[in-house]
Amino acid sequence: MRVCLLPCLVALIGLPILFAADAPPDVRAQWEPPPHPSLPQREPVLTEQTAPPVGPPEGAPNVILITIDTWRADRLSLYGSPRPTSDFLDDLAKESVVFDRAVAPASWTWPTMASIASGLPPRAHTAQKPESILCPEVDTLAEVMHGSGWRTGFVGSNTYFEAHQEEFDQGFEFYFASGDEGATRILEYAGYFLEPIYGQPFFLHTHFFDPHCSYKPPGSSLSTVQTVPFGPTDSSDEEVGPLGWDMMAHPCHAVPPMVEGTPTHQHELATEASAYLDVYDAELHALDGKLKLLKMVLAASSAWDNAWVIITGDHGEEFGEHGQIGHGRNVHAETTWVPLIIRPPGGLPEGRRISTPVSLVDIHPTLTKALGLDTPESWTGRDLGAVFDGGDLPAAPVLSETIYRNDSWQALLQTDQQRLVVGGLLPIAEQYANDDTMDRRNLLAGPRTLRQRIETRMLAGRLHEELLAQSDARVCEPSLAVLDPAHWQQLKSLGYTSEVDPANRIRDLPDAAPDSIPVDGPPVEKHCADGRDDDGDGKTDCDDSDCDQHPNCGS
Repeated sequence: MRVCLLPCLVALIGLPILFAADAPPDVRAQWEPPPHPSLPQREPVLTEQTAPPVGPPEGAPNVILITIDTWRADRLSLYGSPRPTSDFLDDLAKESVVFDRAVAPASWTWPTMASIASGLPPRAHTAQKPESILCPEVDTLAEVMHGSGWRTGFVGSNTYFEAHQEEFDQGFEFYFASGDEGATRILEYAGYFLEPIYGQPFFLHTHFFDPHCSYKPPGSSLSTVQTVPFGPTDSSDEEVGPLGWDMMAHPCHAVPPMVEGTPTHQHELATEASAYLDVYDAELHALDGKLKLLKMVLAASSAWDNAWVIITGDHGEEFGEHGQIGHGRNVHAETTWVPLIIRPPGGLPEGRRISTPVSLVDIHPTLTKALGLDTPESWTGRDLGAVFDGGDLPAAPVLSETIYRNDSWQALLQTDQQRLVVGGLLPIAEQYANDDTMDRRNLLAGPRTLRQRIETRMLAGRLHEELLAQSDARVCEPSLAVLDPAHWQQLKSLGYTSEVDPANRIRDLPDAAPDSIPVDGPPVEKHCADGRDDDGDGKTDCDDSDCDQHPNCGS
């Protein structure tokens, strides 16, 4: 018995039933949306990609990849928040593998989404600036899936998907991108992809923009989260840091939150991180309900049960923890620690939690290995498949790197023990233990022993080697596109660039691989001449064996 997809979907979200598609599923003309007043004027794109000539093996599972913009892990109840922000995900975790330390390849959308598409870190796919082109030569996950017989569709909301459609739509038969659609519209257009291909194995990638600023959550979600104080996530996270100038550099953050059922003017709250966190958490709560709806509709047609379901985020969001509001400028935990939930077909008898750090580029080889497909040699991630059979995941270094506008570069090395954050164009070095989940205690901020400094330099050396290895994996040379002025203005309104005219952009990418990485952090002043004991080891600095190695020794 055939079960509806799109009619059930639109009925559940409170829209009229559109149609029940009874025509053969291979009729591509059915992807032209019928007239309907609830739909935006924008139409999906039927790409040059045709239906695959040969289908995958009978009974092959579907693949449902859900990415969520600005999705910060620690604000979800799934990852310890006391607020009920992820009830659906909490239930899904009971039959899934939840990765407790998934790291985004970058702390803003375009480089991370290019990594999710290509299976490559930003250095290798070269899309590290708003106008950077994703190499046409990359092997995208959609191309691999389509070439192996899966029907492929993308539905997402973010300006980058419109501005870079010619690159990002590689491998997709059906492509809908918008810069401003909410979750309801994304679900509706997902139905347009699914309805004509009923019964055929598919790869569907949906991207939800709702948690990105500016925030407009429903009043019911705001009331729900405000009844539970968030509180510190651990003893080191009792308060946010001082808000810096960068808050006003993001125009969408400078607008006071506008929420249903609340005063229209909240200027006195707009500069308070707590106010932003309330409306942000409310957005998470509301979106969690939309994810539950998607699962209900797909489960009704058996498309969910026989599917690999992967849910993750492109980056997080800072609310003053390190002096800013927004994302992109740094690679601290609040901007690079993202949720990652993977549910195999049929689900697991009981869920698992994996504490080993992983990268989002690991998703691709994990899927292809599980589906029995050839993994492109260019992909740099590792197969995480052992965890679905109860196995362990060996530790491996994980990197994140961000180039923000033309004035900031930072990189993160995450190991199973600690995290090293360094800045190239803005000279910083910070080191954190893994139990300091939100990067509150910089181990480089105070006196350090010679052993500690050697360990830090070894980490920095490892980071430098990994960055160079990623550069060696580069598929093509970096190139920049001239974006449509309307797209450029949208990116400016979201804080990704300060220039109005794209012609004024600096066309050369900054050097993101300095020959030396600063790791000394705030220097420990050593004055051998005055007999001070700056590192607290009970000896004057003159008597320390490592005094001559310190740049300020004897000053």
